[in-house]
Amino acid sequence: MAKLIFDSLYTDLHFFCLFLVLGFLWQA
Repeated sequence: MAKLIFDSLYTDLHFFCLFLVLGFLWQA
């Protein structure tokens, strides 16, 4: 159970970072 939650948070963090990078490039 804990691993499932950890994997979910890790995936969310990965997409969040990707979103920030795309947003930065969009405004550059």
